Amino acid sequence: MNLDIVVAMPCDALRVNVQDAAGDRILASDLLDKQQTSWAAWNRELNGVTSGGGREYQTLNEEDLSRLMEQEADAHVGHALGEAKRSYKRKFPKGPKLKRGEKADSCRIYGSLEGNKVQGDFHITARGHGYFEFGEHLSHDAFNFSHMVTELSFGPHYPSLLNPLDKTISVTPARFFKFQYYLSVVPTIYTRAGIVDPYNHVLPDPTTIRPSERGSTIFTNQYAATSQSHEVPDPQYHIPGIFFKYNIEPILLVVSEERGSLLALLVRLVNVLAGVVVAGGWLFQISTWAMENLKKRRGKSEGVLNGKVTGDEDE
Repeated sequence: MNLDIVVAMPCDALRVNVQDAAGDRILASDLLDKQQTSWAAWNRELNGVTSGGGREYQTLNEEDLSRLMEQEADAHVGHALGEAKRSYKRKFPKGPKLKRGEKADSCRIYGSLEGNKVQGDFHITARGHGYFEFGEHLSHDAFNFSHMVTELSFGPHYPSLLNPLDKTISVTPARFFKFQYYLSVVPTIYTRAGIVDPYNHVLPDPTTIRPSERGSTIFTNQYAATSQSHEVPDPQYHIPGIFFKYNIEPILLVVSEERGSLLALLVRLVNVLAGVVVAGGWLFQISTWAMENLKKRRGKSEGVLNGKVTGDEDE
């Protein structure tokens, strides 16, 4: 899991943990990097107006057209491979610089975590809430779980690929608020022709793939995200915070870019031409039949109107 998030609370007031279905608990606070920052600085320097007129950080399910088009572009193999190649081994970017005298009222949490490939729950809570610990109890007046997600992805870190929760913002004026995200993670392979054999169901293996093919194949994960956020009525029985519930789906999505051979192209052209000829023959027969019937009807009508007779009566 690759994470880069800013929460509008000081770092010493936050606790980050991961609990998966296997029963393993990861103290993510000790594994991820934390940086004191300013909520106003992030909005001022990184949440500017885009070319489409919207903000750089947008609310989930309320994205503008430019963001949706960018997500659609990442679904194409060529674009995904190019973005992954440009961002390979790229580290997390530096945060904005604070102005002189600007208060560091927020915490940036970023880094990568390794865990089991099972269902799990990644959550950010306040100190002393959610897990028992010794120490001073955090005042409820300090609660503010408004957050900005710069990066949330699974698998290798490709920051240029736009995921559903990347560059999203959620703000709440309520102290006791629970942000809950449900993520459905699907392992995905982006590859070019020749890497995957669809007839024998042979997929590339990241441990045995040749060096010449590594630039044409990436192993990553996609996910769909939904949110269900609400105000917490009583913090004694409900825990406020930010919760990411993820589930690894038991399927594999292969996005392959294939180019047919010259022979296949010729066969398709012949099929198209044959279809045109057959359709033209049918149209010719139908038009001929219609013209003959029309002539017969006109002949009968002229015989009655002009007093013409046929057969022996003409003699």
